[in-house]
Amino acid sequence: MALVLMEEFGEVPGEGRVQKWILKSSNITVEIITLGCIITAIKCKGKNGEVNDIVLGYDDLEGYLANPKYFGAVIGRVANRIAKGRFVVDGKDYQLAINNGPNSLHGGLRGFSKVIWGSEGVEGGVRLTLTSPDGDQNYPGEVQASVTYTLEGDTLSIQYQARSTRTTPINLTNHSYFNLAGQGSADIYDHEVSINAPTYLPVDDVMIPTGEVRPVEHTPFDLRRPVLIGPRLKEVPGPGFDHNFCLSSPGDAWTERVCARVFHPASGCVMEVSTTQPGVQFYTANFLDGSFKGKGGASYPKHSAFCLETQNWPDAVNQDSGDDSHRIAQSPVVHVRGLCEAVVEADLVEALEKFGPICYVMMMPFKRQALVEFEMVESADKCVACGSSEAVYIAGQQAFFNYSTSKRITRPTNSDNPNSGNKVLLLSIQNPLYPITTDVLYTVCNPIGSVMRIVIFKRNGIQAMVEFESIECAQKAKAALNGADIYAGCCTLKIEYARPTRLNVIRNDNESWDYTKPYLVRRERGKGRQRQAILGEHPSSYGDNGYGSHCPLLPLPGNSRYKLSSHDIPEVVAYPLPQSSSYNHGSSSVAMVSGLHPAKMNCTRIFNLFCLYGNIEKVKFMKSVPGTALVEMGDEYAVDRAITHLNSIKVFGKRLNVCVSKQHAVIPSQVFELEDGSSSYKDFAMTRNNRFTSQGQASKNIIQPPSCVLHYYNVPPCISEDQLLRLCSEHDVPGFTKFKMFDAKPSSKTISGLLEFDSKTHAVEVLTVLNHYQIRIPNGSNPYTLKLCFSTSSHL
Repeated sequence: MALVLMEEFGEVPGEGRVQKWILKSSNITVEIITLGCIITAIKCKGKNGEVNDIVLGYDDLEGYLANPKYFGAVIGRVANRIAKGRFVVDGKDYQLAINNGPNSLHGGLRGFSKVIWGSEGVEGGVRLTLTSPDGDQNYPGEVQASVTYTLEGDTLSIQYQARSTRTTPINLTNHSYFNLAGQGSADIYDHEVSINAPTYLPVDDVMIPTGEVRPVEHTPFDLRRPVLIGPRLKEVPGPGFDHNFCLSSPGDAWTERVCARVFHPASGCVMEVSTTQPGVQFYTANFLDGSFKGKGGASYPKHSAFCLETQNWPDAVNQDSGDDSHRIAQSPVVHVRGLCEAVVEADLVEALEKFGPICYVMMMPFKRQALVEFEMVESADKCVACGSSEAVYIAGQQAFFNYSTSKRITRPTNSDNPNSGNKVLLLSIQNPLYPITTDVLYTVCNPIGSVMRIVIFKRNGIQAMVEFESIECAQKAKAALNGADIYAGCCTLKIEYARPTRLNVIRNDNESWDYTKPYLVRRERGKGRQRQAILGEHPSSYGDNGYGSHCPLLPLPGNSRYKLSSHDIPEVVAYPLPQSSSYNHGSSSVAMVSGLHPAKMNCTRIFNLFCLYGNIEKVKFMKSVPGTALVEMGDEYAVDRAITHLNSIKVFGKRLNVCVSKQHAVIPSQVFELEDGSSSYKDFAMTRNNRFTSQGQASKNIIQPPSCVLHYYNVPPCISEDQLLRLCSEHDVPGFTKFKMFDAKPSSKTISGLLEFDSKTHAVEVLTVLNHYQIRIPNGSNPYTLKLCFSTSSHL
């Protein structure tokens, strides 16, 4: 999660102070002020390491108080235009202020973008709240609105919520102006855009939809494949794009889907937009004219930015032919949104069974959504109506309801029998702070019912399929384990029936296992990814509600990542999570390293540095992002150690940025030649220089942060101080300033000692280049491999 900071931004006389909230992840910084929930900055790194602010805005509060173009603001009550500022609700006419030709635009003269919101920090972000009184800007009903910004990795999420005491139009969006080349750049003509929309809304001469929903095919509005904005603008009638694109529905009106993507080739910056809304307004800053100054004195001329405003369709309150996806026919199936990650079927049943009998629940892991099928439509009516008029809480968090487009939830195997099941279960592991292997899942599942096969995959988070001996075993396991934590407070199981009725396993290892075929090829210990978990006993009971308990199934792993024998495992209790922040970086065994010197760093040198913190499987430089590499390590803990000790260190004059990659494995694609002539990809899984391949070997490693003193060992006894200095000089790395050799036994075939350097940076560079250097001696049969690591000593 992001680091969250808050500072004062200014004061509006008579209204109050304005705060600025700062969200920081490893690659992105987002700044938000409480005036209008405005995003004032999004700073991200380009492919050459430069940091660009990609949103337009102002340097101070005075600029945002005027803000005639709504830079970065949340728009409400109603984003976009309302024709002639008029609408009818519950038989009553309402007239709004006219502020855009003959129409009302973006909530009126003093909409949500012009007022100060309340704010509070939340995990990874900030939540802003506003009460809009009945009659505000002449809209009916008091509205309680909230906007929550969260930053996780490279993803900025915005969640809007609003509840009114009366029927009223609501259409919230964010109006940030983007230029991926950096704010202040002249235009967006070199940006590539694609929008996943089969239709769009034509508009009249005052930008109000005509009522027609027109296919984009064979028109300039067909952006389903990437196109350059500049040439396409010449084909669009009028000054540019300012149109609603009707998003293709994936089957349910509220399901989140990717709707747009913009790419700037020169900087390498990519922006992908996903939404649950039925439309996205694509606007190319047609009405900017360069007449006022932005951040840093920048001028913002026409077409110097673009907006992608996810929202309901414009003027929907007056349109007869608008989007029907949010006016779905009654159905016994209700779509539930806004769930917290910890929710399981039992929580939904407990909260919603008051509306009527429930016959089926289908969770949507990682989307915080679910489908609930009631036995009668009348029960679904009560649920949707109640959710529209008052807050309904599920597992302590407010949820939102609408009819599903489906009349019945599809059961596993598509059987018509609602009680039918499948002997294969799909397990989704939420918050996987610790490695999940076949051994872990077998230990959890097999005591309940005989497990035949397990396959683990990582398409959308960590998921697994477990095949049981019978449907009855699978049903028992689902009822017992759904919602349980494998380890206290993490690795939570979300279980549903899978579609396949049998699993096909070709090898037995950490990610797949056929327990009916123990003879299948198995990865040798120490030669594959070291991702074994420390297993404990299965709990004796699972609660009595039929849906599983929230107690941990296994004790938390200790400092060792190797299996304990059964007599070493304590009684299972709810162990607390480790307090160290080292468990907060993520749950991938792949690290992404940027800031690498293009001429001096290669796969081998990355291995030399990172192998001090865990086994290295593969290293691959990214062709599309120069100076960046992916490092697949033995397990998530190794990545965590590397981030803790290597992030922000300087190597060859460049500062490294080490973070968890979204990738779960390194794939040897797009291999090319680096500047030094070496390959951009190398597999280190079989090298003997990995230092954590056995428990005994791993226990000899002392994990240390970089220091100015290096410990050297495995050096032939005949090597002198001068020869080691000459070795540094030959490889163009700094020489050491102090030298110490440890006393060795007469029978010892190697020597060891310490080398002190002028700075930590010098020591890091020497280790990066000379670690594992092959020292050959005259008449020697085999070379000696020089091994280096950071010493616990600070000085000699």
